[in-house]
Amino acid sequence: MYPGAYDIIVSGGLATTTLFQGEVTPTEAPGQIRYAAQFPGSDVAAQINNALKDLPAQGGTVDARGLGGPSTAPATWSSDPFSGVTTQSVVLLDNFHRTTAALSLAVNAQGYWGTGRNQTQIQMDPTFPVSTPLVTINKAGGIFGCTLRDLALDCNGVTGSIGVLLSGAQEGSGLWRVQVLGAKDAGVRINSAGAGSQQWALYDVDCATVGAGTFGIDVGNSAGVGTIRRGTMSSSGGAGTAGIRLNTGSAVRISDIHAEQYTYGIQVTSTGGGAEISNVVGHSSLTSVVRIEAGSNGTVLCSNIVLNGATNTIDDQSSTPANTFNGWGGFYVVGGDAGRQRFSSNSNVAWKINNALTTTGLITGQAGLAISGAASSFAGGTLTVTGNDVSFRRPRADQGTIHVAGTDYGLSAGWGTSASLGIGSTNRDSRGFLQVTSGTAAFGANPTITLTYKDGTYGANAPFAVVCSSPTTSDQPLVPWTSSAGTTTAIFTWLGTPIASKTYSCSFVIMA
Repeated sequence: MYPGAYDIIVSGGLATTTLFQGEVTPTEAPGQIRYAAQFPGSDVAAQINNALKDLPAQGGTVDARGLGGPSTAPATWSSDPFSGVTTQSVVLLDNFHRTTAALSLAVNAQGYWGTGRNQTQIQMDPTFPVSTPLVTINKAGGIFGCTLRDLALDCNGVTGSIGVLLSGAQEGSGLWRVQVLGAKDAGVRINSAGAGSQQWALYDVDCATVGAGTFGIDVGNSAGVGTIRRGTMSSSGGAGTAGIRLNTGSAVRISDIHAEQYTYGIQVTSTGGGAEISNVVGHSSLTSVVRIEAGSNGTVLCSNIVLNGATNTIDDQSSTPANTFNGWGGFYVVGGDAGRQRFSSNSNVAWKINNALTTTGLITGQAGLAISGAASSFAGGTLTVTGNDVSFRRPRADQGTIHVAGTDYGLSAGWGTSASLGIGSTNRDSRGFLQVTSGTAAFGANPTITLTYKDGTYGANAPFAVVCSSPTTSDQPLVPWTSSAGTTTAIFTWLGTPIASKTYSCSFVIMA
């Protein structure tokens, strides 16, 4: 029964009469419920505060529904309704409220519960303190069970504003079906001041920030597992930095997110405890749906990341290795297994990798691998293609170690006394240019040049060597060269007898 006057009516014999009138007062409310409308106060916040302080020691509920105003004339709060309240208690709200004072929940199991984010709103007054959260949930040693539910929080574009600060939020603390509007710093920020934030949860939370450099949800140094499930992140008035930023050493699970008007949908700057990101849909306004920064050193597990017009699906800048991934539909892990990156296409979609790819790990794909954009490099092993041909525009054998004439080549005695060798500036085991200046005497037939491979043995199978005359002066007779190659050396032979102080040159190609 709600507070107020009631007529006690008796009926019978086809007639009714009022027996007496009774009054239900707040002290007669059932259980641990107080009705804020029945308490004095200079404004709604003061009425709620007085009602909260009237609750029994075990706490309860204050019903403030009906005290809010329309959106054009919201009820004004000039103080924090929970100021000085030490009981575990919940305030029920509806309609619209505007506050000039910052709000805080500093006792376990406190909260504001609305009737829906389109029906209940708490808004910052234009005179609200700058760079201050609208609602702070925090107490020394960690806070448990504090929640905001079924309402909207409007930061109203106040400079440096934050919708909700969860500081040291632990089991049972979080937001359910909440919308945060107009924040100029972050819609929701989570950190570990006072105690480690862990086991917190954000369910069905939408954030709309205002201005460049903003974050929808900013997860700072959270110490334990956290959950972000279902929500839309959007920015206006200049691209925000990230819909969700993970700058934390804890394990965080993110799923069912859409982001737009930010540079990154989800930005991972540190994940010491790992992160799991799934079912994220991008937008054409995003540079990357998921961005993994160079400083991130934990495992990042991604699945079902949808490009939806963004420039990159996953942009991985982590230091070992640094890759950018785009347009794929499989399964992705970075940072696990001693730094390896692994891929396995679970949806029969070819891998497409844009921009530079450098990796010492394992890449596998059921439907192939396509690489486009900037140069890519592979280190630490042999790239092997089996079961099919390799098609390419042209080879560039420019990755071997540069040769040194006096170290890597030997001239036979047939070139004569004091013969010398000049080589091309970029000679490698795969190709090069050689020019011998013959000596002054003691010539022999069919002199040779022996190359000892700079980069070691070719393995069990000797390569093939092709050599041809490359005359650079008119005094060189056009006598052919021949070649033979083994696993450690190649020998180039000029089929003639040199003449004193003449030049004899050739070019070679070696392929295994």
